[in-house]
Amino acid sequence: MRKKFNIGVWTIGNHARNNIIPAIKKSESLILYGCFTRNIETLTDICTSLNAKQYNSSNELLRDPNIDAIYISSPNALHDSQIKECILNNKHVIVEKSAFIDLNAGEEIINLANKKKLVIFEAFMYQYHSQFEMLSNIISDIPKSDIFSCSADFGIPPLKSDDIRYSKDLAGGALNDLGAYPVSFFCNLLGYDLDLISSTYLIDEPFDVDLKGSCLYLKDNIICNGRWGLGISYKNEAEIWCKDYQIKIPRPFSKPNTLETKIIFIKNNEVFDEILIKPDNHFVRMLNKFALSISNKDLSSNTATFLQAKKLEEIRNN
Repeated sequence: MRKKFNIGVWTIGNHARNNIIPAIKKSESLILYGCFTRNIETLTDICTSLNAKQYNSSNELLRDPNIDAIYISSPNALHDSQIKECILNNKHVIVEKSAFIDLNAGEEIINLANKKKLVIFEAFMYQYHSQFEMLSNIISDIPKSDIFSCSADFGIPPLKSDDIRYSKDLAGGALNDLGAYPVSFFCNLLGYDLDLISSTYLIDEPFDVDLKGSCLYLKDNIICNGRWGLGISYKNEAEIWCKDYQIKIPRPFSKPNTLETKIIFIKNNEVFDEILIKPDNHFVRMLNKFALSISNKDLSSNTATFLQAKKLEEIRNN
């Protein structure tokens, strides 16, 4: 019988309310035990409607011995300190991307979590969708010498001017919110030992945060090219360019759980094969994987979370 873990949600924004909390309720491995957010109206509404415990402070949430794990849904700038607080209070952590903003703090926190045998899990939901799992299996069967390049693009239209992604103080910007996906995509397909050749990190003057960027990696003579942007037309796609054909991946990242997706094979500009992927809830599957990591005392996600943060830091500094 699968063990279930009690989870608490720390901060409830639109993403947590619309995607994460419903996924927790559907999870076969997690129980929504309680929540804390500073918006009392939202907190009371969520906890009352879902019969979850309402905490009056983050300390009250963290010190509850009935809580096994915490889902952190706060702005990026708070992640370092909040993850550390969770680890100090012996809670496993699943945190929205990007997990660590200060790489030195991240390394300290990861080392502490490893000593305490606590899981830190970065919430890149796309990699638990059956579309990405199918793609990973396909790539593993292709000789690496037959792959010329990997590309991934993720961009969204402008947001309201008060959106946290435009806030420098809250560690907003396109890299942390959008660019993190192509970087994670390349690392999960090919490994984290990618060599950064060049990167672009464009700061927008009115907001003083990065709104567009790109990266170019090389791994075993495979060129990996990622581009992202905030305030441009929507784009969410990836491509693997092989010796004899191309593999197109529509909507590799964000997608509703009602969407049927595809993996498309193209040769000489003509589609010669398609794999249809049934609708899948990658949020539920991600949460179940998090719970399984806790159950198995699998700390591999700790290393992956730190290496992802290191990749983003390289782009900022390049």
